Amino acid sequence: MIYQLFHSSEPISYEGQYYQLHEASLLPRPMRVGGPPILIGGNGIQRTLPLVARYANVWNVFHLTPDTFRKRSDILDKLLLQANRETISVKRTLMVMVFCGRNETELKRRANFAYQNWVPELRDQPFEKLTEALADMFTPLLTSVGASFCPLVGTPESVIEQVNAYADAGVEELMIQWWDVDDIEGLEMYSEHILSRL
Repeated sequence: MIYQLFHSSEPISYEGQYYQLHEASLLPRPMRVGGPPILIGGNGIQRTLPLVARYANVWNVFHLTPDTFRKRSDILDKLLLQANRETISVKRTLMVMVFCGRNETELKRRANFAYQNWVPELRDQPFEKLTEALADMFTPLLTSVGASFCPLVGTPESVIEQVNAYADAGVEELMIQWWDVDDIEGLEMYSEHILSRL
């Protein structure tokens, strides 16, 4: 329906289960021919990927391992070809959590900020214990939406290796979830030691 509104200069009608349009026109018309780029986000193979192949300019997934991303991207390529679209016509993006620090103290501080209200009993535990507990917490929810607990974790060098693994799998843009927006020191460290080397 949105796609039709962006691409049709004539009024359109639509009778759906939840929404209906009767002789609708999008005014003012988009400045860009065909409207703004359409981003469709989701990890689903049966519904999301066919929609991406048909309508999207950008596909965004969250919390997939590089190997799983590569497999889903291959499925998308096949669907794009079936829809008579070039495989390069859809940008592939991924959103993932990041816990980066130069040592365990910094890693633990960053992880604790994000989850201090969720697992307060783990504040004095080693960082590995904290990430195991978070994986236990999030895995059922993430699995239900076709994702997995796979944050970027470690020193700047380790995070760079993980980012490169995603790039090798076909991720064109990485959106990081940086929970502590007041952690300017951490963002500066990320910018200086990671972004400058990618």
